[in-house]
Amino acid sequence: METAKNKEIRNTKIIFCPLCGKGQETIIITKEDRNYIEGDIMECRNCGKRSRTKQWKLSPPDNIVTQICRIRQKYNLETLMKLHIHTSETEMIATLEPGINSIGRESDNRDVTIPVATSDKTISRKHITITVEKDSQGIYTYMLSTLKKQNIAYVNKLQVLYGDIIYLNQQSTIKLGSSITITMISES
Repeated sequence: METAKNKEIRNTKIIFCPLCGKGQETIIITKEDRNYIEGDIMECRNCGKRSRTKQWKLSPPDNIVTQICRIRQKYNLETLMKLHIHTSETEMIATLEPGINSIGRESDNRDVTIPVATSDKTISRKHITITVEKDSQGIYTYMLSTLKKQNIAYVNKLQVLYGDIIYLNQQSTIKLGSSITITMISES
């Protein structure tokens, strides 16, 4: 007879490549209070390198932030999304492009993809990135991460911790520092 303790549970979680440090989803099997991944070798979808599954790291223990990390983009987004950026001083619309989009306080820094005009010093000149990837079926995935430990960012009122990769969707609301609110909007 199978007891609750011996029951095998399968969950999708974000794990991190030991070579490039990028996160990707995989099935984690929990049995007898231990987590493991099927197979001996995993190939990273980001860097393409293969390594032993024992070397891959789980994201921090279950908490609210990692629960939203586990949810991969479920919307068939075949067009690029735009950002509606609202500050206490201005409002703007910015289009996300495939690749890495950096968002931060406007300055002479030319490295930021989407500069935001604000005098809020809690916003760094390069505060977050939103990486846009298109898969082989033409579907876009949107991933947010902070660039420094001290950069404060929230997705749907939940704090993004440094190192987290948060998958965004059409209902995502992003808050940066104390003055910038960003909502995702469909281009169509």
